[in-house]
Amino acid sequence: MTLGDGIVTATVLLLVAAGLYLIGKHRKWVQAGKVVCGLLALLILTGLTMWGYQKYENRPHRVTEFANVQLGMKPADVKIILGEPSGVYEPDESSNLGWVYKESYSEEYSSYLVFKKSESGEQQLDIICDRSYPRLFGITDYTSLSTVLKKLGQPSYESISGDGLSKAMSYERWGASFMIEKGVVKAICASTDGRITYTASSEQDDENNGS
Repeated sequence: MTLGDGIVTATVLLLVAAGLYLIGKHRKWVQAGKVVCGLLALLILTGLTMWGYQKYENRPHRVTEFANVQLGMKPADVKIILGEPSGVYEPDESSNLGWVYKESYSEEYSSYLVFKKSESGEQQLDIICDRSYPRLFGITDYTSLSTVLKKLGQPSYESISGDGLSKAMSYERWGASFMIEKGVVKAICASTDGRITYTASSEQDDENNGS
Protein backbone atom coordinates (compact mmCIF):
# COMPACT_ATOMS: atom_id res chain seq x y z
CA MET A 1 0.00 0.00 0.00
CA THR A 2 1.33 3.44 -0.97
CA LEU A 3 1.36 6.48 1.28
CA GLY A 4 -1.51 7.97 -0.71
CA ASP A 5 -3.61 4.81 -0.36
CA GLY A 6 -2.91 4.82 3.38
CA ILE A 7 -4.07 8.42 3.75
CA VAL A 8 -7.27 7.73 1.79
CA THR A 9 -8.01 4.58 3.80
CA ALA A 10 -7.38 6.37 7.12
CA THR A 11 -9.64 9.24 6.08
CA VAL A 12 -12.47 6.87 5.13
CA LEU A 13 -12.15 4.99 8.44
CA LEU A 14 -12.21 8.25 10.41
CA LEU A 15 -15.32 9.43 8.57
CA VAL A 16 -17.05 6.09 9.20
CA ALA A 17 -16.12 6.23 12.89
CA ALA A 18 -17.37 9.82 13.16
CA GLY A 19 -20.61 8.88 11.42
CA LEU A 20 -21.22 5.93 13.75
CA TYR A 21 -20.52 8.13 16.77
CA LEU A 22 -23.03 10.76 15.65
CA ILE A 23 -25.63 8.11 14.81
CA GLY A 24 -25.20 6.50 18.23
CA LYS A 25 -25.32 9.87 19.98
CA HIS A 26 -28.58 10.88 18.34
CA ARG A 27 -29.99 7.32 18.14
CA LYS A 28 -30.90 7.59 14.46
CA TRP A 29 -30.18 3.97 13.51
CA VAL A 30 -33.37 3.55 11.46
CA GLN A 31 -32.66 6.59 9.31
CA ALA A 32 -29.04 5.51 8.95
CA GLY A 33 -30.15 2.04 7.85
CA LYS A 34 -32.35 3.54 5.15
CA VAL A 35 -29.49 5.68 3.89
CA VAL A 36 -27.11 2.71 3.82
CA CYS A 37 -29.67 0.55 1.96
CA GLY A 38 -30.21 3.34 -0.53
CA LEU A 39 -26.48 3.72 -1.14
CA LEU A 40 -26.06 -0.04 -1.56
CA ALA A 41 -28.94 -0.15 -4.07
CA LEU A 42 -27.36 2.74 -5.99
CA LEU A 43 -23.96 1.01 -6.04
CA ILE A 44 -25.51 -2.25 -7.25
CA LEU A 45 -27.48 -0.45 -9.99
CA THR A 46 -24.36 1.43 -11.09
CA GLY A 47 -22.33 -1.78 -11.16
CA LEU A 48 -24.97 -3.60 -13.23
CA THR A 49 -25.20 -0.67 -15.65
CA MET A 50 -21.43 -0.60 -16.15
CA TRP A 51 -21.31 -4.38 -16.57
CA GLY A 52 -24.10 -4.28 -19.15
CA TYR A 53 -22.45 -1.45 -21.10
CA GLN A 54 -19.10 -3.24 -21.12
CA LYS A 55 -20.78 -6.46 -22.24
CA TYR A 56 -22.48 -4.59 -25.08
CA GLU A 57 -19.30 -2.79 -26.17
CA ASN A 58 -17.27 -6.02 -26.18
CA ARG A 59 -19.74 -8.05 -28.23
CA PRO A 60 -18.51 -9.23 -31.67
CA HIS A 61 -20.05 -7.05 -34.38
CA ARG A 62 -19.27 -5.77 -37.86
CA VAL A 63 -16.43 -3.27 -37.54
CA THR A 64 -16.73 -0.04 -39.51
CA GLU A 65 -14.67 2.20 -37.22
CA PHE A 66 -11.38 1.42 -35.49
CA ALA A 67 -8.47 3.35 -33.99
CA ASN A 68 -10.38 6.65 -34.32
CA VAL A 69 -10.93 6.37 -38.08
CA GLN A 70 -13.66 4.88 -40.27
CA LEU A 71 -13.23 2.46 -43.13
CA GLY A 72 -13.99 4.20 -46.41
CA MET A 73 -12.47 7.53 -45.34
CA LYS A 74 -10.44 9.55 -47.81
CA PRO A 75 -6.73 10.18 -47.09
CA ALA A 76 -7.34 13.88 -46.43
CA ASP A 77 -9.96 13.07 -43.77
CA VAL A 78 -7.70 10.51 -42.11
CA LYS A 79 -4.82 12.97 -42.01
CA ILE A 80 -6.96 15.49 -40.16
CA ILE A 81 -7.55 12.91 -37.41
CA LEU A 82 -4.21 11.09 -37.24
CA GLY A 83 -1.85 13.73 -38.58
CA GLU A 84 0.97 13.39 -41.11
CA PRO A 85 2.08 9.75 -41.60
CA SER A 86 5.63 8.75 -40.69
CA GLY A 87 6.05 6.99 -44.02
CA VAL A 88 4.29 6.18 -47.29
CA TYR A 89 4.56 2.89 -49.18
CA GLU A 90 2.87 0.72 -51.80
CA PRO A 91 1.85 -2.63 -50.23
CA ASP A 92 1.10 -4.51 -53.45
CA GLU A 93 -0.13 -4.03 -57.00
CA SER A 94 -3.83 -3.95 -56.06
CA SER A 95 -3.37 -1.36 -53.31
CA ASN A 96 -2.99 2.27 -54.22
CA LEU A 97 -1.49 3.81 -51.13
CA GLY A 98 -0.17 2.82 -47.70
CA TRP A 99 0.61 4.93 -44.65
CA VAL A 100 2.68 4.06 -41.60
CA TYR A 101 2.59 5.80 -38.24
CA LYS A 102 5.39 5.34 -35.70
CA GLU A 103 5.85 6.42 -32.11
CA SER A 104 8.77 8.75 -31.43
CA TYR A 105 10.30 6.27 -28.97
CA SER A 106 10.16 3.20 -31.24
CA GLU A 107 11.18 2.14 -34.73
CA GLU A 108 8.23 -0.26 -34.96
CA TYR A 109 4.99 1.00 -36.47
CA SER A 110 2.15 1.88 -34.11
CA SER A 111 -0.40 1.65 -36.90
CA TYR A 112 -0.54 1.25 -40.64
CA LEU A 113 -3.26 1.97 -43.15
CA VAL A 114 -3.99 0.84 -46.68
CA PHE A 115 -6.08 2.87 -49.12
CA LYS A 116 -7.60 1.39 -52.25
CA LYS A 117 -9.31 3.01 -55.19
CA SER A 118 -13.08 2.76 -55.21
CA GLU A 119 -15.15 2.29 -58.36
CA SER A 120 -15.33 6.08 -58.65
CA GLY A 121 -11.53 6.26 -58.62
CA GLU A 122 -11.26 7.84 -55.17
CA GLN A 123 -8.82 6.49 -52.61
CA GLN A 124 -10.64 5.11 -49.57
CA LEU A 125 -9.40 3.56 -46.35
CA ASP A 126 -9.54 -0.22 -46.79
CA ILE A 127 -7.38 -1.57 -43.93
CA ILE A 128 -6.35 -0.18 -40.55
CA CYS A 129 -4.01 -2.11 -38.25
CA ASP A 130 -3.13 -0.88 -34.78
CA ARG A 131 -0.50 -2.22 -32.39
CA SER A 132 -0.37 0.70 -29.99
CA TYR A 133 -2.62 -0.54 -27.16
CA PRO A 134 -5.36 -1.79 -29.52
CA ARG A 135 -8.71 -2.99 -28.19
CA LEU A 136 -11.56 -4.74 -30.00
CA PHE A 137 -14.31 -7.06 -28.67
CA GLY A 138 -12.62 -6.88 -25.26
CA ILE A 139 -9.41 -8.27 -26.80
CA THR A 140 -6.21 -6.25 -26.44
CA ASP A 141 -2.52 -6.60 -27.22
CA TYR A 142 -0.96 -9.53 -25.37
CA THR A 143 -4.31 -11.33 -25.09
CA SER A 144 -3.49 -15.02 -25.45
CA LEU A 145 -4.36 -16.99 -28.57
CA SER A 146 -6.44 -19.41 -26.50
CA THR A 147 -8.52 -16.51 -25.13
CA VAL A 148 -9.20 -15.20 -28.65
CA LEU A 149 -10.31 -18.65 -29.82
CA LYS A 150 -12.48 -19.14 -26.75
CA LYS A 151 -14.25 -15.82 -27.31
CA LEU A 152 -14.54 -15.78 -31.12
CA GLY A 153 -14.06 -19.39 -32.23
CA GLN A 154 -12.01 -20.51 -35.19
CA PRO A 155 -11.17 -17.80 -37.76
CA SER A 156 -12.64 -17.98 -41.27
CA TYR A 157 -9.23 -17.27 -42.81
CA GLU A 158 -5.59 -17.48 -41.74
CA SER A 159 -2.39 -16.19 -43.30
CA ILE A 160 1.06 -17.15 -42.03
CA SER A 161 4.09 -14.91 -42.53
CA GLY A 162 6.89 -16.02 -44.79
CA ASP A 163 9.21 -16.71 -41.86
CA GLY A 164 6.50 -18.71 -40.10
CA LEU A 165 6.78 -16.67 -36.89
CA SER A 166 3.42 -14.89 -36.98
CA LYS A 167 -0.03 -15.30 -38.44
CA ALA A 168 -3.11 -13.22 -39.15
CA MET A 169 -6.40 -14.70 -37.95
CA SER A 170 -9.30 -13.13 -39.84
CA TYR A 171 -12.99 -13.16 -38.96
CA GLU A 172 -14.49 -12.00 -42.25
CA ARG A 173 -18.01 -11.91 -40.81
CA TRP A 174 -17.01 -9.05 -38.50
CA GLY A 175 -14.27 -7.47 -40.63
CA ALA A 176 -11.71 -8.04 -37.88
CA SER A 177 -8.28 -9.68 -37.84
CA PHE A 178 -5.80 -10.44 -35.08
CA MET A 179 -2.04 -10.68 -35.64
CA ILE A 180 -0.55 -13.41 -33.46
CA GLU A 181 3.12 -13.65 -32.46
CA LYS A 182 4.56 -15.93 -29.77
CA GLY A 183 1.06 -17.02 -28.79
CA VAL A 184 -0.36 -13.56 -28.06
CA VAL A 185 -2.06 -10.71 -29.95
CA LYS A 186 0.45 -8.16 -31.24
CA ALA A 187 -1.84 -6.10 -33.48
CA ILE A 188 -5.53 -5.81 -34.35
CA CYS A 189 -6.85 -4.91 -37.80
CA ALA A 190 -10.15 -3.88 -39.36
CA SER A 191 -10.78 -4.15 -43.10
CA THR A 192 -13.61 -3.85 -45.60
CA ASP A 193 -13.43 -7.47 -46.74
CA GLY A 194 -12.46 -8.78 -43.32
CA ARG A 195 -9.34 -10.58 -44.53
CA ILE A 196 -5.66 -9.82 -43.89
CA THR A 197 -3.03 -11.60 -45.98
CA TYR A 198 0.73 -11.33 -45.58
CA THR A 199 2.27 -10.09 -48.84
CA ALA A 200 5.05 -12.67 -48.38
CA SER A 201 2.96 -15.44 -46.88
CA SER A 202 4.05 -19.02 -46.46
CA GLU A 203 2.78 -21.93 -48.55
CA GLN A 204 0.73 -23.03 -45.56
CA ASP A 205 -1.97 -20.46 -46.28
CA ASP A 206 -3.71 -22.57 -48.92
CA GLU A 207 -3.48 -25.68 -46.74
CA ASN A 208 -4.86 -23.89 -43.65
CA ASN A 209 -7.78 -22.40 -45.57
CA GLY A 210 -8.76 -25.60 -47.33
CA SER A 211 -7.53 -24.64 -50.80
